Amino acid sequence: PSELQTEGLSVISAMVNGVVARLGGKLEVAIQVQRKGRELVIRARTQDLLNRAFLLLETALDQQRISKSQRSTKEQLQEDLSKLEREMQEGLRVEFSVDPEVMGHVVGSGGQNVAKVTEETGVFRVVVDRDTHMVRIVGPTSESVTQ
Repeated sequence: PSELQTEGLSVISAMVNGVVARLGGKLEVAIQVQRKGRELVIRARTQDLLNRAFLLLETALDQQRISKSQRSTKEQLQEDLSKLEREMQEGLRVEFSVDPEVMGHVVGSGGQNVAKVTEETGVFRVVVDRDTHMVRIVGPTSESVTQ
């Protein structure tokens, strides 16, 4: 319960009461927020109703965790996309395709050419994707990336 936000407790209370009422039972849900965390107190007429309420709460908590995780993932993806767009707009990132027949020359023996470009220009990274025949270069300045 400590992971729940205060407003989430009210939503869960309403959900539990609604489901239990449809099952023909009566359920009293009392929520108390204390200084050292949150406590959810549930009282029911029967043990069966109480068990159902706990199952509903577990389900709600699982859904809340999944939702929070999905929001976090979505926010991270949006952040990454914004960063890529900024890098492209500011010239800090370039991408270009390479003829598959010369891909080996671009990389060099054991990545020697990629290492040389990274060292001489000061770019952060050079990524060579042999499957898509794309080269991506990211650096601190547009000058370093275009050298």
